[in-house]
Amino acid sequence: MYSLRGYDTFSDEDYDTGGAYVTYEEAKAAAHTALFKNELTQPSVYSGGQGPDGIQDRVYVVHPDGRMERVYP
Repeated sequence: MYSLRGYDTFSDEDYDTGGAYVTYEEAKAAAHTALFKNELTQPSVYSGGQGPDGIQDRVYVVHPDGRMERVYP
């Protein structure tokens, strides 16, 4: 099973986003939905977005083997 993991760059903390996904494609789609929600609550114009200096929360797909893959908008 795949899952998602969030990372709060401002507080430097990981958090569980909930949900389990059978396929990578489902997990990736859910990650993009999470990034979209981040944009609504943490607009890039104020947070710096997903860029190197941005503090917008990051989203990762956690693979069944535990590997974490960052997802970009």
